[in-house]
Amino acid sequence: ALKTYAKSHTRKLPGGRAVMWIDENQDPFTGVWIARARLQNPESIKEWGARAWNAKRGGKERGKDYNHSQFCNHVISGLVGVRPRLDGDVEVNPLVPDSWRWFSLRGVSIGGKKIDVVYDARGDKYGAKGLRVYVDGKLAASADKLQKLTFKL
Repeated sequence: ALKTYAKSHTRKLPGGRAVMWIDENQDPFTGVWIARARLQNPESIKEWGARAWNAKRGGKERGKDYNHSQFCNHVISGLVGVRPRLDGDVEVNPLVPDSWRWFSLRGVSIGGKKIDVVYDARGDKYGAKGLRVYVDGKLAASADKLQKLTFKL
């Protein structure tokens, strides 16, 4: 589901070229960005029973680059598995597919510190094999493979 949602972050320009795009809200059945559709084509949204926000009536593109924090949360705490705990420890428990050779998540702020999570299956992408977690640039936990790590801030 996360991969499908990530792939949906595009829109077609006039002429058919697809560009990266995130907007305020998306119809899960059609993939249409709803706020954009309402602005561009009032007739296309009759089923919502809402007044159109077209440019002739002073509407504006209000959802462009809208960043849903929940999507980020799914990536940070779900896919990469960064989770602060009540006891003050932080755990990292990645749920990435076994086929991934590498990934990097940098600059996650927890307790005033910056957390970086780096995985390199062979050591040829980031210079060290395995899973590494850094706190403010210093190695805090590591493993030779993808596994759950726990460390103090």
